[in-house]
Amino acid sequence: ISYGSQTRNAQMAYNITVPKARQVPLQKPYNPVGIGFPAHVSRNMCAMSGIRVLTVPCQQGVDGACNVIGIDTESNKKVTNFVSDFVASILAAAASMPFNQLFNFLVTEPEINSLSISQKGERAAQFLKDQYLVKTPSGGTAISRVMMRDVFMRCAYIAPQLSTFVTIERMCIHYFGNQA
Repeated sequence: ISYGSQTRNAQMAYNITVPKARQVPLQKPYNPVGIGFPAHVSRNMCAMSGIRVLTVPCQQGVDGACNVIGIDTESNKKVTNFVSDFVASILAAAASMPFNQLFNFLVTEPEINSLSISQKGERAAQFLKDQYLVKTPSGGTAISRVMMRDVFMRCAYIAPQLSTFVTIERMCIHYFGNQA
């Protein structure tokens, strides 16, 4: 639903930072598809996995840690649920970061539409490699500081949103759940 408007926003932000010759045409906000659509959907699926897939394992980890330090998880269930949801949301936000950056790259790269599908895939992979990996003095490969910055920014922005969504969902289930 939000692909068109998010694409247009990224393109507008990009266009004000480059000379006119490098600017990209703006996506129509009501057009729900485009070059960045697969990355957009992948990002959202990955982010939502935090509250759908990762919450239970995180809950088990939080409960285990609480038991080790002597905190009663049953009497603190709302707190441990929130902590588990937040940890799961952080993990999902971090995992969704490359898809988010790939989306932004694809919708703001002027030449991307003129490439073949295989060339687009190669260019996307090269973008991620260039952004997130650096050569070490010994000739090895390491994670770049840019990657750490992007993971931090994605987590700081998305984890609170996802945690809020699941908290609202838990409240709705609690108050309205079994009325089917």
